[in-house]
Amino acid sequence: MFRFPQYVLGKQLEQQTELARQVQKDLCPPANPSFENLDFAAECVSAWQVGGDFYDVFRTDQGSVALESERLEEGGPVLGVLTAQTYRQGNIALSTGDLAVLYSDGVVLAMNASEEEFGEDRLRTVIRKNSAKSPAEIRDEILKQVRSFLGEEQLQDDLTLVVARIR
Repeated sequence: MFRFPQYVLGKQLEQQTELARQVQKDLCPPANPSFENLDFAAECVSAWQVGGDFYDVFRTDQGSVALESERLEEGGPVLGVLTAQTYRQGNIALSTGDLAVLYSDGVVLAMNASEEEFGEDRLRTVIRKNSAKSPAEIRDEILKQVRSFLGEEQLQDDLTLVVARIR
């Protein structure tokens, strides 16, 4: 007798979760956008049904694309979380052939059953071994290695990965 209202509530929650998942997907740019001087590939993987490590790639009014290619030393708290915060913008010049790999902490903090983190050393090794490949192939290999490292364990944090090469 009381099952029907619970069933309806469960279905409503499923629909709301699916809508939230679709909105999140629509907020991210395409995984392989096309830019004249940039080969680009990215992936956003939610640890749970809906997550929140986002990225954005776009052409500026001047026609260029801005990327960071090393450890981010500038910035501030996550945008929109704290009010009245100060943020600093960092820049680095990239040249033809340079490879930029941007990633969220979900990549390096991915933990296997032995409670060992994937870590920056493993990430650097995967990047070095695959550096001659396309950004999409590098992205896919990093994701494959993280998944293999996790084994049966689930992601505990959202994982965002951006790989770009300057042409």
